[in-house]
Amino acid sequence: MGLKKLYNSSMETDTYVGVADCYGIESFHNKDDTTPFDRHCKIIRADANRHRHAVYFEAELDPPAIKLINESLSRDDWAMALEWLKSMSLALVSLPQHEQSWKMIPDIDLDPYA
Repeated sequence: MGLKKLYNSSMETDTYVGVADCYGIESFHNKDDTTPFDRHCKIIRADANRHRHAVYFEAELDPPAIKLINESLSRDDWAMALEWLKSMSLALVSLPQHEQSWKMIPDIDLDPYA
């Protein structure tokens, strides 16, 4: 996905990592709270669930964006959390093999087992 600049923020930012799929954000953790092994497991998880267009991400976010995403996740609104992530990330990086899925998710109709 490369680098995506949406707006300039003078606030401090944090990098969050996780997995998202056709239902929205599945996992969302501050990168500082994860290990390389944790991140590798997330990549394996995303690759194992490509049938649901699962993607691994690393996103640079400012505090207002983090708050909106966490509020959506706390309401189990995973799709809205993903929409916030996609629109409010100062930088959003993913794996090349996941690129096309970003354009399609969230969309529960993409789950072949639903």
